[in-house]
Amino acid sequence: MIRTAAAAILAAALMAAGGAAAQDFCLAAQNQLEASRDTVAEQDIIEDWFDLSLLGEGWALGLRYSSFAPPDPVVSDDAEASEGITHRYAELELDDTRLRVGTFTKLLGRGLVFRSYENRDLRVDTNLDGLLLEHYADDWQASLLTGRTESGQLETGDRHRADRFSGGDLGVAQGPLRLGVSFLSLERPDQSARPQIQGLRASFGHGRLQLDWEGARLLPDEPDRVEGRGHVLEGSFVADRFSLYAGYKRYREIALKTLDQKLMNQPPALIHDQRATLLNRHPHELDPDDEEGLLADLSLTTPAGSFLASYATTKSIDGARGGGDYREAFLEWDTDGLPALEHLHAIVDFQKLPVDAGGLAGPRWEWDHYLTLVFDARVALPRGELVAIWEHQHKNGELAGEYDDEFLTLEFEDPAGWTFSVIGEAVNWSREQQLLENQQRERDVWLGAQVAATLGERHEMRLFAGQRRAGHICIGGVCRYEPAFDGVELVLVSRF
Repeated sequence: MIRTAAAAILAAALMAAGGAAAQDFCLAAQNQLEASRDTVAEQDIIEDWFDLSLLGEGWALGLRYSSFAPPDPVVSDDAEASEGITHRYAELELDDTRLRVGTFTKLLGRGLVFRSYENRDLRVDTNLDGLLLEHYADDWQASLLTGRTESGQLETGDRHRADRFSGGDLGVAQGPLRLGVSFLSLERPDQSARPQIQGLRASFGHGRLQLDWEGARLLPDEPDRVEGRGHVLEGSFVADRFSLYAGYKRYREIALKTLDQKLMNQPPALIHDQRATLLNRHPHELDPDDEEGLLADLSLTTPAGSFLASYATTKSIDGARGGGDYREAFLEWDTDGLPALEHLHAIVDFQKLPVDAGGLAGPRWEWDHYLTLVFDARVALPRGELVAIWEHQHKNGELAGEYDDEFLTLEFEDPAGWTFSVIGEAVNWSREQQLLENQQRERDVWLGAQVAATLGERHEMRLFAGQRRAGHICIGGVCRYEPAFDGVELVLVSRF
């Protein structure tokens, strides 16, 4: 079916191109190649995504050809190589109305009702295949959608569609006030239950004050599930030299999942995505079924630089300790005014996270405490710039005990468009502590080098060689575990 539809799109593209002699159009393409060789695991991974688009006045056609030879085993249970057309679309825009048929993503409100998106770093792609109709006016906007999401593995060229989503969204604006309503229904294969999720939102902005609220309820239409409810409230005030922000979240049984447990709504996590590598190693992953928390920020601009003080906490609504607990407080400083330094960025961060120490006997939650210091300095050289990043993290865990982690990056940036980096990490732990931290490869020092360059006007290349410790990649409360790596890794992005 996908191949047939893609062929039809290509045929339509050729007809449009041939019949539009007086109309301007362009052909755009992008290819992303990721290849790696792990010399310890003796594992090769070669993945490629090729996007082709034909763009005209008021219309667009496109497709993606994906190849996995083989796919990354971390995100795919199927080690077999595959390739095929995995995305395709046709789009028509008339005045303020846009119609898209084929593959699309969509965000309703703040994501409490529905968020379909793609993030290749996280290996998340919750696109729909169907129809999307959108209309935008000065004081109102509306959208209708229906489509099926992919089931099974994403890292395969043979895609299958299962769960169908149908819904709509309406937003109106009147002066400083904006109101919106969303609804969505889910149809699972071979199931009579039809879960529905409904949402309301409101925003008020006046001068330096901004208030946003969104609430939703999930009607599961299943006898073993209770009605879910979720709310998120955010407010901010911006002055000349300082700003205040506060957010509160409360999510209970609001996760909208497909038959194969793919999450299709993602409300705000109200946590910061830190720039430091070590601060992403022990993340919090969003749980829309049982989560309550807040985030408060105070930022201040002074002659000595910009400061950000932040506090975030998340816990179970019933107060029971579990994997969703999260505590963080940090102070961040950015300045350009120090002698001999072009820029300095520093962080002092405290985190408190739970760890399951129960093993086969069942969950038994203990606390891990982290103190992290980060210094990121940029120095101007006669030719280019030197960037030095030092991260120090001290862990005091009730399960693994105490140890220190040092992470250092030295990077030279050349004006010609290339950078060379040396990356090192050292941990003073015992072998027993390594196993408690799920580090299977016995090691306490990791070294690597990376070259990134712009090749001509159309190509960007990144080549890494060395060792990399296992850890998480997290964005907005969604995480992916990246195992330890020893070998060579190439990423090449080409645009035509």
